[in-house]
Amino acid sequence: MKRKKKAVKLFQSGCNCSQAMAVAFGRDCGLDKKTAMNLGRAFGGGMGQSGSTCGAITGAIMVLGFSRRGAKESKARSQANDATRELLDRFVENRGALACRKLLDKEGLADAEWLCAKGKGKFRPVCTEIVKETAEILDDLLPRGAARKK
Repeated sequence: MKRKKKAVKLFQSGCNCSQAMAVAFGRDCGLDKKTAMNLGRAFGGGMGQSGSTCGAITGAIMVLGFSRRGAKESKARSQANDATRELLDRFVENRGALACRKLLDKEGLADAEWLCAKGKGKFRPVCTEIVKETAEILDDLLPRGAARKK
């Protein structure tokens, strides 16, 4: 299954947005599913469900960083940072923001209202589209060899 479709399927079946990205793309970069699930756990809903940076973005950034291993640290860091900036630029160009609450047009909600709406799955349709779009960008940015590394 293509990684983009896998990310959406994982999100729709219960992973948070960050876990969906990390699991769907991480394996091809050498990141096992259990570790990817653990790493992404607290990033859904905008980091700890706070509504800050979108979890699909944070999951994608984790994968970008992990995919650059093997090179000297300074080169790997530079490549990961360059790819991350491109991810952020393209995402903001498409969506206009990085913050989960802003993306969902819920900036004015009190924390209790935000968590209640998140808990009821009110944002899942929009988040599914965001996961799909982020996966498309990430797929473009990963090194071509990342799909074959084990």
